[in-house]
Amino acid sequence: MITPKSYALGFLMTSVVAVLIVIAIVVLGEYTKTRGRFLLTALVVQGYFFCSLGPAWVAERRPDSRVWQVALIACAAGLLVILAGIWGTPNSDAFWKSTAIVTTLALVLVYAAVVDVEPR
Repeated sequence: MITPKSYALGFLMTSVVAVLIVIAIVVLGEYTKTRGRFLLTALVVQGYFFCSLGPAWVAERRPDSRVWQVALIACAAGLLVILAGIWGTPNSDAFWKSTAIVTTLALVLVYAAVVDVEPR
C-alpha cells in the first residue's frame, strides 16, 4: 500500500545518501564526472520522493481518485527520463525539451492530486 510514510522515509534516505556522497567527495579530495552523476542521481531521486508525497497523501485520503495514480505514474516517468539524461548524456535539445515537458506535466499533476483531496 502506498503511504506518505514510505515516501517520507525514501526522501530522508536519499538525503542521507546525498550527504554521504558529498562527504566522500570532500574526503577523497576529488570530484569526478561519475561522482557528480551519483550526487545528481541522489538529488533527483530525493526530488521524486518529495514530489510523490502529495499523491501518496491523497491515496490515503481518497483511494477512489484516479488523479493521484496518474500523478505517481507521471512522477516516475519524469524520474526515468531525467535519470536517462544524467547517465546517458544525450546531446539533443529535443530530448531535454521533452524532459522538461514531462517533468512540468508531473508537477502539475501532483498539484492537481493535492487539490483533488478537497471534498466536493
